[in-house]
Amino acid sequence: MYKINYKAIIILVIVASIYVFSKMGKTQAEVVKFFDVDSLKVASISLESGEDKLVLSKLNDEWKLTSPVEADIKISKIDNLLKKLLTVKTSTLPIAESASSHDKYNVSDSLSTLVTVTLNDGNVAKSAYIGKGSNSQLSYAREVDSDNVYQLDQNIMWSIKPDLKSWRENNILKLAKESIVGFDIASKDRKMMLVNNDSLWVNNDNGLSYNVKTNNNALANIVNKFTNLRVNDFYDNEFASYATRLNNPDLSVVVRTTDHNDTLIKLISLDDSTYLMQLNDQQSPLYKVNSTFYDSLLPSQEDLTK
Repeated sequence: MYKINYKAIIILVIVASIYVFSKMGKTQAEVVKFFDVDSLKVASISLESGEDKLVLSKLNDEWKLTSPVEADIKISKIDNLLKKLLTVKTSTLPIAESASSHDKYNVSDSLSTLVTVTLNDGNVAKSAYIGKGSNSQLSYAREVDSDNVYQLDQNIMWSIKPDLKSWRENNILKLAKESIVGFDIASKDRKMMLVNNDSLWVNNDNGLSYNVKTNNNALANIVNKFTNLRVNDFYDNEFASYATRLNNPDLSVVVRTTDHNDTLIKLISLDDSTYLMQLNDQQSPLYKVNSTFYDSLLPSQEDLTK
């Protein structure tokens, strides 16, 4: 009979155990930040989906939109984006590892949003395709040049949507209420000159002068429009199409201020409910406002004398 070599068996068991435990260690899941980046080192973030692409850049410690146009952005939007990107977590173990899974998890080129985070030194910290999750609480991610798909613990799709209109700051003018001392308002058939004389406003309305109380609702509505002037949309590089009409606008308003740094707006009708607005003769961007904005700047004499 063969003599059993117990020593050899023990050695084999030990070696096998070491191998098994080493493999288990390698496959044990850990929770990590997907975009593991120091916010102070982030120089730009690119968001790209289909034909839509935005580049957000930190210039002199202030975030700006730098592509496809240069513009101010909503602070709340960039704050939300940074919070989402820099805190979203995933497991170190992918939920899928093959290219055939990309469509299923919405992380293929055509179904996802490509997010690229670039650092101050010019190096790309991470570039990944982010896809819509199977429910509203999560999303999926795949790094560029990898087939591995990871499940993120947050739904970040809304935060990374590269919709130009939603990112741009639509509050284009803020004047201090106490600094406004007058308005020159001219339409095709009416001219008004509203002047603040201490505790009373005086309006020269097509040659007719009358007083306007400081607390008059129609007057307050005009003033408030310029303490927080918001627009509905933007027209970039389209001045040539409207230049002739802007030379003879449907309505112009000069806002007089105590510092003599007056503001000029011009409005031309686009349709029954929409006007194009130019601010201080700048050629781009031009702005879209609705007809209620136009109407509020031309209150009747009756409304001004209530």
